[in-house]
Amino acid sequence: MVNLKKIVQGHRELITETRRDLHRIPEPAFTERKTSAYIAEFFQREGLHVQRGIARFGVVGTLDTGRPGKTLLIRADMDALEVGTQVVSALQRITSRHMNPLKPAVVTVGSFHAGSTFNVIPGTAEMSGTLRTFDREIWLSWRERLDTIIRGVCDSMGATNELTYEQGYPPLGVELYCRYAFRLLAQ
Repeated sequence: MVNLKKIVQGHRELITETRRDLHRIPEPAFTERKTSAYIAEFFQREGLHVQRGIARFGVVGTLDTGRPGKTLLIRADMDALEVGTQVVSALQRITSRHMNPLKPAVVTVGSFHAGSTFNVIPGTAEMSGTLRTFDREIWLSWRERLDTIIRGVCDSMGATNELTYEQGYPPLGVELYCRYAFRLLAQ
């Protein structure tokens, strides 16, 4: 098996220098001419076949290994913002796709933070929210539902997650008292 840590350590100086060079080329989104040229030149110096102009400024470097078949390079960065948006979307579908519509429930993601600047892919994201229902069975199922959904999205995107869940107070069942009070008032 390939030891990536060892490979990265062996190229640490080059990686650091490249990162610094790229950060010296600040360009607004969708206008990355200089960045695109830098990457294309880097690929050419490394002996890769370069294809430019992919969706305007994209660059693809192809390595000819001399072996038959295609070679795949997997991106090693993890966009926590993208993972987080998929988690929020999946959580929002709990009530519309996984609940009895006659048993009201609310899922709210009220806070979502990822990254600290506009031009760096965030490596972590944090979100918080609330879950509400009048149904005790649903209330007892929240933790397992959250864990299953969040873990499933993260696993499918190659990310990890940590769930902190506070159970809170159980539903009071006040709807029974309200119905009784309304019957008394209606008489």
